[in-house]
Amino acid sequence: MILSQNKLVIQLVSNVNTQTQSEKEQKLLEKFQDSKYLLNLRKTAYAKLSSPLLFIFTDLCEGELTDLISKKISKKQIISIMVQLLFGLEELKQMKIIHVDIKPQNILYNYQNGNYQIKIADFGQAKQLQDKDFTDYLTRVGTLKYTSKEILSDDEKIGYKSDVYSLGIVFIELIFGRLFDYQQEIKPLKQGNWDILSQRPKVENRIFDKIDDFLIEKIIKNMIQSIQYERKDSRELLSLIFQEFLTNHQQTQVDFEKCLDKLMNQF
Repeated sequence: MILSQNKLVIQLVSNVNTQTQSEKEQKLLEKFQDSKYLLNLRKTAYAKLSSPLLFIFTDLCEGELTDLISKKISKKQIISIMVQLLFGLEELKQMKIIHVDIKPQNILYNYQNGNYQIKIADFGQAKQLQDKDFTDYLTRVGTLKYTSKEILSDDEKIGYKSDVYSLGIVFIELIFGRLFDYQQEIKPLKQGNWDILSQRPKVENRIFDKIDDFLIEKIIKNMIQSIQYERKDSRELLSLIFQEFLTNHQQTQVDFEKCLDKLMNQF
């Protein structure tokens, strides 16, 4: 059960199996206290009744990215959303966490001063890595439409770039301004048929004349490579974006952050 009060969301967990998963998610959320791009845990509480109850308090957000995909938004807002989500993946990588279930429903936003502030949420399926950058096994998780090839395989390792693939599919829908059909559009993409990305129709709910070739050719196609080793990681993708829209920046996390506001002023 999820309740909202003031600016907090209260998640009430009573089922024992669900509670185990929620406690795992709680431990991950505790790592995100100061994050700008990952959903923040505010506090937790237990109640020992006939069956134990767990209360998880997180920030209240205005909606899901699904809402923005169909909403009339500008190129500036789209790139801001993309950059924030890539920062979020970079933060997860630094903490050795694979989200596993990146999709529009698990990306939340607040709207303030003409900008969308983005938070990655729902870490119930996330995997905490230890010494290695890959997990050797993983039961089939995630959402088929957004899931990378290696997660669906029984004999491939899962790494941070699995999340990059999922986010690439999300970016396609964000840029084109609509949710794609799995059978007719996403499945061919997964099989290497990228013809649909060659189309550059004018999108009715997007405030720009045409879809940006750079975003498709240099960003999206580098995210949805079938072989995960051929994908760019979050840091490389951020660098590509800043190189396109800014000059003379240094490739450090601090400089990336400083460049974000400058980048947004280019449109």
